[in-house]
Amino acid sequence: MDAGIVLRTGRRATAVHPDGVATDAGWLPSACTVWAGALAVPDLARRSGLPVAPDGRLRTDETLVCLGHPRIVGAGDAVAPPRHVAGHLRMSCQAAMPLGAHAADTVLALIRGERPVALSIGMVGQGVSLGRRDGFAQATHRDDTPRRFTLSGRAAALVKERVCRFTLSSMRFPRAYRWRSGATPTLPAPTPTTVR
Repeated sequence: MDAGIVLRTGRRATAVHPDGVATDAGWLPSACTVWAGALAVPDLARRSGLPVAPDGRLRTDETLVCLGHPRIVGAGDAVAPPRHVAGHLRMSCQAAMPLGAHAADTVLALIRGERPVALSIGMVGQGVSLGRRDGFAQATHRDDTPRRFTLSGRAAALVKERVCRFTLSSMRFPRAYRWRSGATPTLPAPTPTTVR
């Protein structure tokens, strides 16, 4: 795919102008700038005095139970589980949806007095659509490292459209939602926690 797109990473934008972007590493001329900034985390956990990662995400164990607070369960992009189960997860619907579903499973296990299961999420790929007729998709291993298989053009745009449709249908039928397991095995948590 040759759409004249150049990806620049590891730079911090300091200002956007009609003809380019000022960064901490210098000027980048641009006829069209697409701002794709990082996702932000709500500051509720930090304000509540709960343990948080440097970016403000709630620190949890491998079952998504808040460290030091067994009656609090975190979900989605706002949590920071241990690296051995979630170091490969990036902020995305591909990670947030299974994180939310796993949090619900953890809550139900705690209500039943059972040990929650450790988190296990495997990634599938990365993709971007550039309108209805163009895009790029890269298959990944479960740990989110790239595979050789890629799609571009109309085929990639169709794949991205299917992903979006799957996301919507998953929200309509949450009990049927399933996700790919991670590279690490799914094991019970080391100690049970009781919710009263």
